[in-house]
Amino acid sequence: MTSIRQQVTINATKAQVWAVLADFGNVYKTNRAIGSSHLTSVQSSGVGATRQCDMTMLNAKMFERIVGWEEEKRLEIDIYDWRNMPGIKSMGAVFSVEEVGDKTQVTGTMNYEMKWGFVGKSMDTMMMKSQNSKGWEQFLAGIKHHVETGQVVTKETRLDTEPVTALAAR
Repeated sequence: MTSIRQQVTINATKAQVWAVLADFGNVYKTNRAIGSSHLTSVQSSGVGATRQCDMTMLNAKMFERIVGWEEEKRLEIDIYDWRNMPGIKSMGAVFSVEEVGDKTQVTGTMNYEMKWGFVGKSMDTMMMKSQNSKGWEQFLAGIKHHVETGQVVTKETRLDTEPVTALAAR
């Protein structure tokens, strides 16, 4: 299992940041790698809510569900199915939100496992971890950008990744 853990401080209240994370069906507003997203469940938030994300590359799709929810504190997502994403065996993410003065710190952890044993681990070491780290950094920068400006993040949006800090995986 590979873990990528990064953190960003956002110039907004905890409630404002949580509102964006909790808007589960509209993750496309914060992630340039997602062309569109929508809820696939009647439930819009909390444990059990599900969504579909249509990625901007490879005509890939991800199907996600909330498996952990602590209001304004923690959100855990399981990616339970995907299309056109070769090599992935399992994937999930955890976001934690903490107030720091008049700002909010978001820590995001992506966990994934590759298929194909030694070959998959080699692929991860040679390219996937680097690509996933960059994508995760862009996602956290996108959350910051969207919360602070209200603008929807697209492939053309220039994101400042400087405030995103890599942390040691736990």
